[in-house]
Amino acid sequence: MNDDRRDLTPAYPFAGRVLCLGEAPLGSGHAHAINTIKTAGGFARLGARTLLLLRPPEASHDRDSLHDDDSLADLLDAYGERGRLDVCCYPGPVYPTDWRDAEAWSLGFAAWAVETARSFRPDAVYARSYLAPVALAEDGFAVVAETHAHPGAVNPMLDALLRAASDAGPIRVVTTIADLLASDYAARGAAPDRFIVTPDGVDIELFAAPPTEPLDLGSGTHVLYAGSLGAGKGVATLLDAAPRLADIGVNIHCVGGDDPHRDTWRDRIRERSLGNVVFHPRVELRDVPRWLHAADILALPNEAEEPASAWTSPVKLGEYLATGKPIIASDIPGVRRWADESALRFFRASDAESLAAAVAAALGEQPDHAERRRAEALRLAQRYSYANRARAMLDALHRTAHAHTDDRPERRQGAARA
Repeated sequence: MNDDRRDLTPAYPFAGRVLCLGEAPLGSGHAHAINTIKTAGGFARLGARTLLLLRPPEASHDRDSLHDDDSLADLLDAYGERGRLDVCCYPGPVYPTDWRDAEAWSLGFAAWAVETARSFRPDAVYARSYLAPVALAEDGFAVVAETHAHPGAVNPMLDALLRAASDAGPIRVVTTIADLLASDYAARGAAPDRFIVTPDGVDIELFAAPPTEPLDLGSGTHVLYAGSLGAGKGVATLLDAAPRLADIGVNIHCVGGDDPHRDTWRDRIRERSLGNVVFHPRVELRDVPRWLHAADILALPNEAEEPASAWTSPVKLGEYLATGKPIIASDIPGVRRWADESALRFFRASDAESLAAAVAAALGEQPDHAERRRAEALRLAQRYSYANRARAMLDALHRTAHAHTDDRPERRQGAARA
């Protein structure tokens, strides 16, 4: 073999190039978009020149705006990533509204990603997608693919990804958020030794420092939940606990969610005359820390009945930990996998009485005990930083560097360098 492949043992700062991509739209506030964009930021924090490929903003059908560097920089700014990443949006068709057309769209996105990679010549690729990482790995690039697909998910594109991560497949590393998911993927044909398990990360710089312009939630004590208002997130449990919390002078704030969900919950508040519950609109990620730091206690009330409780890795968990604020959380496997009682206080999932008791206990905790929890929370947040998340992927690629070589001359020069 005569090519320019090098053994780039990961050294930090990492001076290579990393191509990151996902099929989420730029500007989305959903967890999978945040995780993709902030993981790309993690590679940049390690020193890599990082190029991010995404769908265009959902509200934009003006193709000229996709090449407006200022507009794209403004959108990255909403995530706290301005100036850290280069970003390009897919210039192809708008994402289909009918899921049956998704595979054809994804094939087009994958072809564009390969073409872009051939020009950019990355040392490593991180892909939160199904078909694009397969195409990139087959073209000779060192790929880490990420998926959180639930156990037993029926999706031909997922099957293609898992085949490409088999013993004979070209994808070298797959990262996911739970051992349970990795075991399911391995049972479906992926090679067990290709998996690493990493939690969703946290931007320490963004969430740890108290805001320069603090937010005032008013008088009283404030419990705050930030995130989706959909099924399984525990909003109903918060509302059920509201009367008990009102008795001890505690207000509940929910920040985020989509307008239809928020309107539904507001209707329930009125029906039940819950005067200590307030729903606030979604805010951009860069503004979330102001809300978290304004609260006295942060709540993570995921419901036990939600199947994902067995494997979830909530983005908000890392964000909560980084603030050092007291945290109450549902006692579910997906949270216990990443934190225990030394950093937060658990309550029985879907149990309003238990939630209210946890709030009362947190408010009455001895200062030295509270400080120990705070110190452990900050330690975990540092461990789960996006830079460490990116480092784990580069380390995994390095470990597999010599196991996945290819002598075919058509492979891109510089492929598989990580």
